[in-house]
Amino acid sequence: MIRWINTDLFRDNLLAELPKELAPSAQWVFRKDYNQRERKLAKQIESFRGGIASLAANGTLTSMSSPMPGSFELDDEGRSQGAPLQEASVSAHAQTGVGATGGLLLRRLVDGLGMDHILELGTNTGMSGAYMLSAERRPHLTTVEGSAELCAVAAHCLGEQSSQFRQMNALFDEAIDTLVSEGARFDAVFVDGQHEEKATIHYAERVRPLLKPGGVLIFDDIYWSRGMLAA
Repeated sequence: MIRWINTDLFRDNLLAELPKELAPSAQWVFRKDYNQRERKLAKQIESFRGGIASLAANGTLTSMSSPMPGSFELDDEGRSQGAPLQEASVSAHAQTGVGATGGLLLRRLVDGLGMDHILELGTNTGMSGAYMLSAERRPHLTTVEGSAELCAVAAHCLGEQSSQFRQMNALFDEAIDTLVSEGARFDAVFVDGQHEEKATIHYAERVRPLLKPGGVLIFDDIYWSRGMLAA
């Protein structure tokens, strides 16, 4: 038997139950109700994709690929060694990273959840970070990326939105160890890298000491693999 869901009724009930500050984020899931400010920001941030080529000397950029399902491994100290750096075309990198739809949702979440200090695992070219930095509350972003080349590109993208960011060119586990030793605390952690079941669970556990009470974990690409969805 097929049962149809009244999405308007579902939306209205959901909005009635959620705290008012989260209503713009929830509304965005059902209807992309851009305001004038968001349209302008999305156009500005998305225009950066076309300029990435000018920042890459030989037409390629190196990055760490996500582990294949079931291949994520830890060393004797329980730390990931990351994947080998691989070259890919600039055009391929320009197509990755969060787009306007996901980026503006992140922006609304930053304001709605009161995120003043955010940790991002997986900078890539800086698109998602730029959207978060563009939020009205002007948060501080700490973002981690294993590729020095991507860090250099992302610095331009992030810098167009704010100076309130710290880049860490390191493996995720290395950066987490450093931040824990510094006593850092975050309102939210956005995990956008190593999209695999064991990796997802591993980093969820590893960042717990870095979250403030009531802190939020956000995972991107949960449908990237069956294992990640299961996690």
